[in-house]
Amino acid sequence: VALIVNGLEHQFVKTFENSDWMDSKDQSELISRLKFMDILIGGEDWITDLVKIDQKYEALEAVEGDYLQNQANIVRFRKNKKARRLPEKL
Repeated sequence: VALIVNGLEHQFVKTFENSDWMDSKDQSELISRLKFMDILIGGEDWITDLVKIDQKYEALEAVEGDYLQNQANIVRFRKNKKARRLPEKL
């Protein structure tokens, strides 16, 4: 996986260097940002803990065979998750 990621990074650099739709300053900045990025391969530790996964998604209701309802439930779940991160008073 690391070889694939490194190959992608190399291709992005080549693409940016050869692009004619951005000036050299933007190319340099984009390339330096790309090289500064940390590529994390794998996931967080909780992803392998079934108890933690159940806790994380306990408020998400899945309805077997109802794709549309499940999509609506996912949207509602994500909105509620974002709302919980907001401060009480704005």
